[in-house]
This record gives sequence, C-alpha cells and structure tokens, in this order.
Amino acid sequence: MPLADSMTRVADSALGVLRTRLELASMDVEDELRSATGILLAGAAATALATFALLFGAFAVVALFWEEHRIAALLCASAGFAIAAVLVAFLIHRLLDQKRPLLAATLEKLDRDRARVGFGR
Repeated sequence: MPLADSMTRVADSALGVLRTRLELASMDVEDELRSATGILLAGAAATALATFALLFGAFAVVALFWEEHRIAALLCASAGFAIAAVLVAFLIHRLLDQKRPLLAATLEKLDRDRARVGFGR
C-alpha cells in the first residue's frame, strides 16, 4: 500500500496547488472587476461633466458671434468637438494596449509551477 499512499499524497498536493491557483485567479478577477467598475463610474461622471462644459462653452461662443459670424462659430465648435473625440479615441486605444491581460499573475504562477514539476516549455 505504500504506492497507494504516495499516489494519494501526490493527488492531495496537486489538488492543494490547484486550489491555491484558483483562489489567486478569483482574486485577480475580483480586482479586475473592482478596477473596471471604478474606471467606468469615473469615466461616466467625467464624460457627463465634460460634455456639459463643452456644450455651454460652445453655446457661449456661438452666442457671442451670432450676429456676424454664426456659421463660422458653429463650424469651429463642431471641429473642436471632432478633434476632441479623435484625441479621446487615441487615448483609449493606447490605454487598452498597455493593459495587462486578465489573469496574468495567475498564468505566471502556473507557468512557474509547470517548470518546477518538469513540464516547462
């Protein structure tokens, strides 16, 4: 029965390692969700406030030039909004490119575990 006992201990150890890695993965997912929720809420608030500020500023510019250059004022305001939209799109694209993949820490730990056991690539 020593072989059966050894196999049981190996299986128990493997399950323990797997449980630890799953706990780490769940913490990674939870952290990611908290981070994403905070970013979305802050982004929504910033977007709403910036939209109001830009709209009122555009209205002020148009009202200021209404008598003489109303079309030019409207076109300038529209161009400013378009440029701002393109800049924000580039910023979002850059932020998403720099973001680490989901569960990156968990995958790194699993790769180290595989290398220790001898299954490394």
